Amino acid sequence: MKHLITIIKGDYLQRTRSYAFLVTLAITLYMAYTFVPPVDANYTTVRIGNYVGDYNSAWIGHVTAMMTSVFLTLIGFFLINNSVKKDVETEVGMIIATTRVSNFNYLMSKVLSNFFVLLSIVGIVLFMSILVFFLRSKDFPFEITQFILPYVVVTLPSMFFVSCVAVVAEVFLGRRSVIQYILFFALFNIVMANVQMKQGTEMLTYFDPFGVKVVTLQMEDFVNAHYREEVSVASMGFVFSDEKMISRCLFLKAFIGLSFLL
Repeated sequence: MKHLITIIKGDYLQRTRSYAFLVTLAITLYMAYTFVPPVDANYTTVRIGNYVGDYNSAWIGHVTAMMTSVFLTLIGFFLINNSVKKDVETEVGMIIATTRVSNFNYLMSKVLSNFFVLLSIVGIVLFMSILVFFLRSKDFPFEITQFILPYVVVTLPSMFFVSCVAVVAEVFLGRRSVIQYILFFALFNIVMANVQMKQGTEMLTYFDPFGVKVVTLQMEDFVNAHYREEVSVASMGFVFSDEKMISRCLFLKAFIGLSFLL
């Protein structure tokens, strides 16, 4: 256990002190600020048909958590996808090989160090999302649980998923970095296609490593039930439009089941 903690700590400190980490953090913070557009903006990030939510704690918390899950999964993979490679290049791996650390424990330490690096970024983004709430929302009370729960239920599992994928990719593909990036990008697009699928589609229904499918489905159910619509597709991403066709629906409360209630 002592050896594992040492490996995790050393790897974590090495990564968080790198320029790549600082650049990734800066980009993520900027993007997090744009995840909740101003009321008069010509773009949306999360939309259910022609509906978006009022800027209360539940809506801003869930939108920033979902967008962070998707965006940081993509760029986070490129940040953490070199932990094993660095040990080989610096010959640290040879030193670790002389200890009693098994292969499984070594790889698990790499997964955890990857996860803690991404977790550090997520924590800072969470504070940014709270700041965005006070900048964008004026008529709704601040509820801290509506921010914490979406990040715990949606964002953290996706960060652990990409941490595992990064290590698995290095183990099986070795130094073939280009192939790793191509395969991961293909996987990312498959998952995003699944998020945009209609509710009735059975294919890949349960394949949701980003953790956003269940949220968008319940948003669709909420809109259909309360506004007598037949919305079946949720839109995620930066969608620009000059048309002011977005209606606002009220999301007051969200609980750990990620259902929305009036």
